[in-house]
Amino acid sequence: MDEQRIREEKIRDLLVKLTSSDEAVNETAFSSLSLYFLEQDIGLVFDSLVRRADTQSIYWLIKYLVAIERPYGFEKILMLLQNDNEAIREEAMLAVKRIEPESRGDLLIQMLFFKWEDVVCFAANELGELALVKSVVPLLEALKNSKRRENNAICIVRALGKIRDIRSFTALERLVKESSGKLQEETLFSLSKFARKVGFKYLKKCLQSQDAEIKKIAYLSIAKFKPFGWEKIIGNALLNEPNKEIKLRILSSLDAINSFWLFGIIFDLASGPAACAEKTLAESVIRRLKTHKFLKWLLRLQKNLPAQKTGALLCFLCEYQQESAVFAMLKDYYSNSPEKKIRLLAIECMGKINDKNARVFLKDIIKEGSIFSYAASLALRNYITKENRYLLAEMLLLGQEKYLLESQVFLNFILHLPHEYFLSAQLETVIEAMLNSQVAQLRMLAVRCLEKSRDKNSLFRIMELILQEKDALVKDSCLKSLRYLVSYDQDNLEVVLRRFFKEKNLFSPVFMLFRSVQVKKEIFDKLIAMILEYYLQEREALDNNYRQLSRLILLLKALISKHKAFFMEYLSGRQLSDSQRWIMMRVVNLSDIHEAGGLDFDFLARQCREVKPSVKEEYIKFFRKLEHPSRVITLRVFEEFSAPLENPARDGALKTISGWLENSRRN
Repeated sequence: MDEQRIREEKIRDLLVKLTSSDEAVNETAFSSLSLYFLEQDIGLVFDSLVRRADTQSIYWLIKYLVAIERPYGFEKILMLLQNDNEAIREEAMLAVKRIEPESRGDLLIQMLFFKWEDVVCFAANELGELALVKSVVPLLEALKNSKRRENNAICIVRALGKIRDIRSFTALERLVKESSGKLQEETLFSLSKFARKVGFKYLKKCLQSQDAEIKKIAYLSIAKFKPFGWEKIIGNALLNEPNKEIKLRILSSLDAINSFWLFGIIFDLASGPAACAEKTLAESVIRRLKTHKFLKWLLRLQKNLPAQKTGALLCFLCEYQQESAVFAMLKDYYSNSPEKKIRLLAIECMGKINDKNARVFLKDIIKEGSIFSYAASLALRNYITKENRYLLAEMLLLGQEKYLLESQVFLNFILHLPHEYFLSAQLETVIEAMLNSQVAQLRMLAVRCLEKSRDKNSLFRIMELILQEKDALVKDSCLKSLRYLVSYDQDNLEVVLRRFFKEKNLFSPVFMLFRSVQVKKEIFDKLIAMILEYYLQEREALDNNYRQLSRLILLLKALISKHKAFFMEYLSGRQLSDSQRWIMMRVVNLSDIHEAGGLDFDFLARQCREVKPSVKEEYIKFFRKLEHPSRVITLRVFEEFSAPLENPARDGALKTISGWLENSRRN
């Protein structure tokens, strides 16, 4: 008795050491613990570690039960597999995998009848992997009990398909008729895995079924497992099967084509006359399973191909890049086909095959100046990379009048290049020359291409064109270019504004530009300061130009439209002269800023007290617009109204108070 107590104390001491943070202590304690493998030892370890129920304890318990390799230890693993805690069951299942196969098989068979779905599926999958023949009868028994649990049934059916014992064939055959959906599909797949003669014979029998679902699954099984003669069956189905859904499922499931005969059938579907699901899926099969063997078959099909299928053939050839045979065939179709659309398609395909010879040939077609040159230009764009953008200058230098459409293709290409790309010196010279073209469309595209220039003079060139250009569309392109350049470098707005100060005819484009852009606060502040300074200079000039002053007010109004908060912040935070405040308040009164939410106007009441009477009138005029003036603003207006009669702002204050009273009465 004392001896047993001492043994238990040693085990408990080792269990305590397993909780140590020192890995070496853990491993030493575990090695010692593994020497205790009597049934009472196993029971003590099991009860102690399960009672703790933490992750570390369960880890050591399972490791211990596997290491000692005792039947009583395996029984304890089975107990863990019935635990309500999913994490414990997962650890126990991992432990079962580490048990040697002979003992593992017996445990797995018992697990088939546990209540937990994850345990049953695990057991069935493992038995299938082991191909354990003695598990067939238990698996069939478990299958009967799993009719209401589809996942369990599917896993068991898969296991039976892997074991392929003839005793399960009849049960699976019966299940095909009784089941539906995923279970029925998996059962047929499993049946197809039986000895080729038996399984294939059964699948061929299923192909005669009146049940479309069974028939479909039989075809899918044949396509998946590929028994001898499978391509003939699949090909005939694609030719003769009346059920469209079955044909679509066959096409979507194909993962190999090993014969020219089957490839020809699928090509015929892919090159059909009208767009439909069958045609689309057949095209997908040929592209998805693309191999060099397919290329040989496509070249072989070309010899006796009807004209209406040529287009499909050329499109499939595009999938094979840098193949000399493909370019040779495309060149032959372009040179010898009597049909224009085939020649055009051949050109289009040349643009997709990434072949050096095709690139040279496309350039030659462009230089011919024929009806096919435009199509060749579109195709050649695909060959223009960062390394060979010299092609752009080469093509644009061919001549604008003779190659009008072709030039537009390459200008459009330049226009859609990423912002990081900029024009080479040679290309910029070519585009600059095009700005003088007689063709408005070319000028329109050329000015847009100046967006890619890194030369600051381009900005001035665009503004010059705005002044010179008569065509409205070209002018619109100039404005788009300005907007683009400003969007990437807002400092350009200062350049534009200074140019306008010198050239008053630029008002319209500058006004539209200001109305459309959104700028950072520091840029906004600079622009406001520049306009205010210039306004005062113009007003003081001898030839005081009322029209130009009005334009400056309109520019401020355009700028305020998207930057109301910036504007009010500028007005409240800057030390401004009365003249500058008058300009700012004129702009405020011309705008709809009083309708903007979230803005504080009380600071205007304080400013109103400080400014001279002529400026004060503009403040009071603004207060009149406010439907719900604050107390601070209301008091300010009444103070002005209470001032002596000679106060110039008194009349304005009276009108403001009257307006408020009228609004109040209406509401």
